[in-house]
Formats: sequence, C-alpha cells, structure tokens
Amino acid sequence: MFTRMSVCRVRWVCVAVLVSAAGAGYLARADDRSGSEAPARDELAKATAERTAKIRAVAVEEVFSRWSSSSEAQEARARSRLEGAIAAHMGGLIESAELDGADQRVISALEATHAERIASIDGALAVSRLNRLGVKCRRTSTIDFARGKARYEDRDLRDLDRLVADRRFTPAERQALDQSGTLITSTDNHGVRLLPHVGRLAVVGAGPRFDQEMELTKFGVAPRWVFVSASDTEVRPVPDKAGGCVELVGYRDKRISFVVVWRRDLDWSMTGFTAFNTDGAVAEEFCASDFRQVDGVWIPFQTSTRRTRNRLSDWYVEERAVERVVLNPDLAGKGGLFDIPGEYRVQDLTKGKRAGEGAP
Repeated sequence: MFTRMSVCRVRWVCVAVLVSAAGAGYLARADDRSGSEAPARDELAKATAERTAKIRAVAVEEVFSRWSSSSEAQEARARSRLEGAIAAHMGGLIESAELDGADQRVISALEATHAERIASIDGALAVSRLNRLGVKCRRTSTIDFARGKARYEDRDLRDLDRLVADRRFTPAERQALDQSGTLITSTDNHGVRLLPHVGRLAVVGAGPRFDQEMELTKFGVAPRWVFVSASDTEVRPVPDKAGGCVELVGYRDKRISFVVVWRRDLDWSMTGFTAFNTDGAVAEEFCASDFRQVDGVWIPFQTSTRRTRNRLSDWYVEERAVERVVLNPDLAGKGGLFDIPGEYRVQDLTKGKRAGEGAP
C-alpha cells in the first residue's frame, strides 16, 4: 500500500538543529553537553519561530485520503472486545431483570437483543475493514492557532450507496460507514463530533484534543521538539536535492533517531521528517511538496504521512491535496464556529451520560 503514496522519500531525525545563513554548506555538529548551542541551530530555531508567528490562523479546502492495514489477529482481538462488552452490558441487564423477578417475556426479549447484538458484530467489523481499506473525503478546515481551536468539516466522497448495496449493510452500518461529519476541537477540551446524518448528534469526547504542533507540520513548520531534544545532533547538506536542502540528524545511543529536512529557497520551510524506533525501523514519515506562496509564506499543497506500529494497525497512511488556503483569515465575531449548534442533541462520553440540548 505504501507504493500508492506520491511522496518524496525523506530520511528522519529525532532532534533539530538550525542552519545559519553562512553554514548551509558545511557539516556542523551540535553538542548540548557543552552548554552552548551551535550557531546553525540558533538560526534554524529562529527561522522556525518566525515562520510560526506568520501562521496565526488558516482556512483550508482540501481532499484527503487515508488507509491502514490490519492483521487477522488484530481483527480477532477487536471481535473479542466487542463480544465482551456486549456480554457484560446485556448480561448485567438480564441478571438485574431476573433478580427483580421480571416476567419471562422481558427476560426472553433481553436475551434476543443480546443475540442480535452479537450477530451485528460481523457487520461492524465489515464496516471497519472497509474504512481501513480507504477513505476519501473533502475537508474544509478553520484553524485558529492563536486560540488553540480548530474545526474540520468532512464530506465522504465514496459511492456510499453502491458500497451499502453491494454488502447489504443495515441503516446503522451505513451510518458507521459514512465518514462525513464535523470535528470541533481545542487544546483545552475534548473533541466534539457533529453527526448531522445521525439525527443531528453531537458526541463530546469522540475526538482528540487539538495538537497545534502536529497541525503546524502540515504547513511546513518543524516541530518544536527537534530543538530541545537531548540527543546528539548534526546539520548537514543534502547534495542530491534541489533548493539548498539541509537535514538535521538526531542520534540516540549512536543510532539515528530522527531526520528533519529544510529547504533554503523556501525560506527554510520543512519539507519532511522521519522518526525511527529503537530497532531502526521507521516509526513515522512525513513529506511536504508542491510549495506555493500564500501572502508571502511558502505553503505545501501536497503532504503525505505514514505511521507504523500504532495501536490499531500495522501502518497508517494519509495523503492531502490542498485546493485553497487563506492565511490569517479574520475570525473575529466567528466564535460560533467552534461551538456546538443549539439544535444538536449532545452525548457526552466524558461523563458517560446524555446531556440536554445545546452545548455542554
């Protein structure tokens, strides 16, 4: 599947060092143990900070695709977890009914519901399998980096009617298949998913908190950890790449732990990074390309990310094709973008109960 990625191959680093204007053509080694930083590292850090300051907010329209792998063993574990959860829930209801002396018809109905839910696991796993094979969505994003808030509106571009008909999915399974919806998230609160196709339902806690650092990498900004890592690092030119590329290589226990690549002719935009596990295998790989100037800032219009050995699958791939970027849009008076609409029902997973109408 990785061969499907239209990515430039980039080597990865764990720690970051900056390249000075005078030092792009030589090999510089940073030794944090001496208590002083190499000038190259200072210059790169300064350039990254200046780039970050220019991107206070963005409005983006893009098409993204994602897919991931899963083994039979992982699917078997998922089935076991689902069966255990259903058995615990329904078993508790049946036991309570029996202790309360409920009519046998009530107990029989609960037992029938238990059997139906166990039977529905096949459909749930089929939906999950199909979504892992590939999802393509059109996304409209509004990101306020200054306030740590983001809103992502996704519309599933797959032929859902055909997929549902071919596999005879139930209405509930179709809802799970459809990846359309809106995620509202911030650095302070749990993510909220708005599901208009599920009876206008807002699910609190169904998404991650907003990760500013990870989101900024999509705009060619190196993550801050590369400048504060305790690893040994070195900056060196990349002679086989255009644009005056340099890479920051981080070492841990004499092994390369990460590689970060910048381009001088793109005002020191980050074009990629690779992180390695302790066994030398690639843990994550990111590549940015097709840079275009937006209000004087170089922005990548193509990005690819591959992660391996995450807790849900052996690997995960995401590709983005940006169609339009507005840099630093005026978000004054648009605070409602990051609120739950009043007409939505709210299910708060963080409290384990359903709340009333509107925002929690």
